Amino acid sequence: MSISGLWLTATSPRPIDAPLLAAAPDHDRWLAAMDAEPEPMAGRLGLEGRLETEVLEGESVEVHDLHDDWAFVTCPEQPSHKNPRGYPGYLRAAHLDLGVCESDGAGDPAPTAGATSVDPAAFLDAVRAHAGVSYLWAGLSPHGLDSSGLVHLPLCTLGVRFPRDCSDQARQCAPVAPADATPGDLLFFARPGSEPDHVGILTATGRMLHVPQTGRVVEEDVPTDRAETLVCAGRISALG
Repeated sequence: MSISGLWLTATSPRPIDAPLLAAAPDHDRWLAAMDAEPEPMAGRLGLEGRLETEVLEGESVEVHDLHDDWAFVTCPEQPSHKNPRGYPGYLRAAHLDLGVCESDGAGDPAPTAGATSVDPAAFLDAVRAHAGVSYLWAGLSPHGLDSSGLVHLPLCTLGVRFPRDCSDQARQCAPVAPADATPGDLLFFARPGSEPDHVGILTATGRMLHVPQTGRVVEEDVPTDRAETLVCAGRISALG
């Protein structure tokens, strides 16, 4: 599976990101280079504010502009408040040949068909399939995930259309009191005065699956260190 980065701007990538920019992107070599970098901010920690999300081989995108080696695209399979057509960003033009469907983006956003309900057991099984996967800012593949990616990717494999980012996921969910949440519901965490920036999947009373931060992996634990930042819970409601 080829994995391409969707960048905030065409100038966002750093020299260390070259393996992911190659005509045949090498995601594993890119991760290895970042992990070998002695300066943390020059490695994985430096992706914040640069990498927006990832696009998997075969995923549809709409191309709105081509300039030199870059395409400005939206990703309809990754709903986002940033653009009604899907997650926006800059993709290497060479990566449009990786089985990704192109469109000129004209007209109204096209609806993406998907499942309208979620089986909690099937969802939890799909999440657990990624146990041990390392945290990656904006990661959306079995090679690296962020907290909202751990929700979005399993739902995608189940045919469920659901937002990409944590804050959008919280808005899309049907509200549930945290005390009434059941396995498969989502728990959202936020800094004071901010929108949710972390999400976990409830597995049992007081336990959740999540990928905490850079240097950690997808794990199931008791989130005692996050109790004070729990702001809401929600039941997954698929987009139509």
